[in-house]
Amino acid sequence: MKVKLGQIFLSYANLNALCNFDVPIKLAYKLFPLHQKAGEQYKLIEDLRNKLIKKYSTQGNAVDQDKIQLFIEEFNQFLQEETEFDWKVLKIDLNQLEGNKMSVLALQSLDWALDFSEEVLDGNSSVA
Repeated sequence: MKVKLGQIFLSYANLNALCNFDVPIKLAYKLFPLHQKAGEQYKLIEDLRNKLIKKYSTQGNAVDQDKIQLFIEEFNQFLQEETEFDWKVLKIDLNQLEGNKMSVLALQSLDWALDFSEEVLDGNSSVA
C-alpha cells in the first residue's frame, strides 16, 4: 500500500500508545509487525528531520528563527512523499480495546493502517 510519510510521522506516537494497551495476545501479535515497520519508517523520517534542523541552524540543535519558514516548508514537502508500505489494513474489534482510552483524533490518525469501522462495532465483520 502507498502511505504518505506524514501519516506515519503523525500517527506513530498514537500507534505506540495503542501498542501499550493490554490487549488479547492474538491482537498484539497482529499489531507487532505494524509497529515494527512504522518504527523503521519513523526513524528514517526523524533522521531527515534532524538533518534539516542542522541545515537550518547555526548552533546545530535548533532551527534559527529567520529560517523556520524554510525548515517547515522543506519538511512538510518531504512529509507529502509517498512510500510503499507492506501492510494490509487490519480490522480491529473495539471490544478488544475495552477499558483503554484514546482520543478520537488519535484513532483517526491510525485509519491508514487500522479499521475501526461500524461493521466492526456491530460485530458484522471478520476482525482481529
